[in-house]
Amino acid sequence: SPTEEQLDPTNPASDALIEQRIMVRFEHYGWCVGTVTAKVNDGRRTIERDRVNFVAKFDVDNGAATDLSLESSMYDGSPSAEYESWLLFEPVLAPTEAAALAAAAGGAIVA
Repeated sequence: SPTEEQLDPTNPASDALIEQRIMVRFEHYGWCVGTVTAKVNDGRRTIERDRVNFVAKFDVDNGAATDLSLESSMYDGSPSAEYESWLLFEPVLAPTEAAALAAAAGGAIVA
């Protein structure tokens, strides 16, 4: 799951979530597939008092932007996950992990 730094939109590490495929479990729709499209740095933007930190576009909404409050405690892809639970299709790697994988594969990552 993403690190706390990656979930903080003011931290450069959060850039790793942009364009990631995501699933969120919504109360009336179940699991929905989308793409994280932007970070939200405005602390006044909230959903039921939870700070909005990202925006995603979901296939079910015909690409309409949806505010999200992604918290590590809600990262859960199990069938019995609570509403507002979420997961990423591919793990987000920290830069050092990505570089190590590239080196192991014989390639290099240029930052």
